[in-house]
Amino acid sequence: MSLNNKSVEKMESKKNVLIRTVCLKYATYFTTVLSLAVLWTLAQLPLKALLKFSGWLGTLSYFTMKRRTAIARQNIRACFPELTNSQQEAITKACIIENIRGVFESAKAWWGNMQPILDEAEVHGLDILKEATHEQKGCLLVGAHFTTLDMGGRVLAELWPVDILYRPFNNPVYDQAVFKARAKIYNRTIDKKRMRDLVRSLQSGHTLWYPADQDYGAKDSVFASFFNINAASLATTAGLAKRCHGHVVGLFHHRTHDNRYRIEFKRMDNFPTHDPIAAATQANATIEAGIRLAPAQYMWVHRRFKTRPNYEPDFYNL
Repeated sequence: MSLNNKSVEKMESKKNVLIRTVCLKYATYFTTVLSLAVLWTLAQLPLKALLKFSGWLGTLSYFTMKRRTAIARQNIRACFPELTNSQQEAITKACIIENIRGVFESAKAWWGNMQPILDEAEVHGLDILKEATHEQKGCLLVGAHFTTLDMGGRVLAELWPVDILYRPFNNPVYDQAVFKARAKIYNRTIDKKRMRDLVRSLQSGHTLWYPADQDYGAKDSVFASFFNINAASLATTAGLAKRCHGHVVGLFHHRTHDNRYRIEFKRMDNFPTHDPIAAATQANATIEAGIRLAPAQYMWVHRRFKTRPNYEPDFYNL
């Protein structure tokens, strides 16, 4: 084969790669736009119908989302060893259903008619938040990834101006749509990587909603007890609490049996601001108490214990 022929083949190969890349990009774009359109349309349904539909889809997902179901099962077995196998599996199935419902509840919170839902929402302990913020030195709201994340946030935002920590989605089209929706709801929406902005939020006297239950790896973590398991927990909690002079309040949010949304503020007095492990331990204890109120309404589908201390074996081994 001549050099010219090799050059032509190389150029053709690059051209084909470019065409495939462009086609994939546009296919992803249109698929994302279509999925957003479907979510927006479903968000217009009455809440009862939306929960019923997403419940059917969640039941199907319990059987088809094998990896996520296995992760949730392992988490629940480890965190609730006192339960029987059948009780643990019942929570696992309910958890998958609740996580699917959470996707559609989020869509409802972003784009649906929320007024009837807000009118029936339950709020407990608002005086705790008011007390923590009366000096206007900022307040850290310690929350967690409950499946009602956006519904709880929408109720919260109606009561109180709040800044939120935000992890951008990998899909830029979906990310932009969600960011715009959340930006209309919350006071400020701050990228989790912009630590300076989180600090400025508290120093400016704002209330910052901070989900403290993520495993970001050993580099940014300390190990603290969570359901009696040594869990990688955010080391930054203590530092942020120090910035707001220890004004820290816990936040839970759940859907009740009669499909109303309930948020609750919990006291976290004497929060340790100079000891990252002590701060993570207290934050974990508060989050655990919130999870125990409705164990299935937590995102057990995430690998909460993926980072292990002292070279312990893989927690999941899936």
